[in-house]
Amino acid sequence: MQAVERVVHGIEAVVRLFGWIAAWTCVVLVALVAGDVVMRYFFSIGAVW
Repeated sequence: MQAVERVVHGIEAVVRLFGWIAAWTCVVLVALVAGDVVMRYFFSIGAVW
């Protein structure tokens, strides 16, 4: 039973790590898009992705 619990805790740790990475990736992407919008509309500078 302890072996199963270790496996479950290991899987949960990996899932938690990937969730944390995905959450911060979304924050970074939102900041990049917002920065691009500000640059395009206020300074007439923009990147074509």
